Amino acid sequence: MKKTDTYNFSFTAASLRIFNFMRLVDAVGVTNETVTMSEIDEEKILAKGNAGSSNREMYELLKRYNALTPAMKQLLVVEGSAERKQIAFVGLCKTNALIRDFVVEILREKALVFDYKLEDSDFITFLNRKQELHPELEKFAESTKRRAKQQVYKILEEVGLIDSVADKNIQQQWLDSKVAKAIIQDNPEYLKFFLQGDKDIQLQIEL
Repeated sequence: MKKTDTYNFSFTAASLRIFNFMRLVDAVGVTNETVTMSEIDEEKILAKGNAGSSNREMYELLKRYNALTPAMKQLLVVEGSAERKQIAFVGLCKTNALIRDFVVEILREKALVFDYKLEDSDFITFLNRKQELHPELEKFAESTKRRAKQQVYKILEEVGLIDSVADKNIQQQWLDSKVAKAIIQDNPEYLKFFLQGDKDIQLQIEL
């Protein structure tokens, strides 16, 4: 996984939004081709009155959809709610380096040492630690960072990585074998998005 991708808070335009994400999937179907904004009607899919808001959200959701492999897209239409959230989350992590690195470097590392409490200070420490490698963070106001932090918590709650935004208890993850296989076919490292340790990842690769 690349570590120097530019950090941005574009995810604040759309959390996991699994309902709207699945409306997009229903609209475009399972395709190997890259879907562009010009090919879809975001107003119809999102049913929003604010065109600007709809455009920003749809851009984010479409970016995540296009990041998925054909096998992952197929799982979206045949699997249940939990699996759909997990696949959608893979798309989000693949397209947003900040979310990806926070999950892998903070949540996963805490879980591996049996520390299951996510603190507000963890996010602040993470951003401070990344300032030198990602000077683009300096252009964001503190208020923007606070809003981003709350959106990160919301996303983690939606996918089930934490129990709630209020308590922020990190939860162990279970992946259906079909979901795990699709992820491994793409990149085994992506299993880290679900807090798996190196030994567990290697065992699943060998199955």
